[in-house]
Amino acid sequence: SPSNSHPDMTYQNIKWMIEATKKYGVYPLKL
Repeated sequence: SPSNSHPDMTYQNIKWMIEATKKYGVYPLKL
């Protein structure tokens, strides 16, 4: 799977989503 080729990028995406969830109070699904 291509997503497994860059675990650091995946981690950064997850980290960003967690930070965004904390900041906005909702999951940023509609950006």
